[in-house]
Amino acid sequence: MSTLFSLIWFVTFIAFIVFWRKKKAARKAAGENYQNDPSYKQISKQKRIIGIVCIVSLLLAGATGPSSDKSSNAPSKSGVSTSEKKEKQQEYVTVDVSSMMSELENNAASASKKYKGKYVKVTNGVVTNIDADGKYFDVGTGDKFALKGIQCYTQNQKQKDQLSELQKKGPVTVYGRISDVGEIMGYSLKIDKFEAK
Repeated sequence: MSTLFSLIWFVTFIAFIVFWRKKKAARKAAGENYQNDPSYKQISKQKRIIGIVCIVSLLLAGATGPSSDKSSNAPSKSGVSTSEKKEKQQEYVTVDVSSMMSELENNAASASKKYKGKYVKVTNGVVTNIDADGKYFDVGTGDKFALKGIQCYTQNQKQKDQLSELQKKGPVTVYGRISDVGEIMGYSLKIDKFEAK
């Protein structure tokens, strides 16, 4: 979103400069009684509106831009990063992959309400696919005819490097937050950590 607001700011800033020059020219053309000139009033009103849009888009671009919070992964005095502390403090609901799939099959809306946004520890999972780029891997029940599963998305380079420990059809336990639930594709999970067994 910040890119869109930055683009809007840039365009309106250029338009503001153009209308500022037009206003100056209209004032010159109208002479001493420029404040009553309809052309001058129209250009002045347009310049004000463009100026307001320019300022608002600049504020929104700054507000929606990437966070510059560098402390989230910085080691503390104890030598443990704050993201690792968060991981240790996070409580996960333990759930079996088979029961998640069964709930999805029975009622996708109910499964979405139950799991979406929740932190889960998925147990008894079987790796069904590993992305070549290391962006995700799929976890299922091990049933080769199953179309749905849990697509687990890596969040950092450490997790991508750890994918080499996984084996297709191998057991895995995954910790993370369910970011989406769909009746066609199954579950999407943002990985906090995973353990190959």
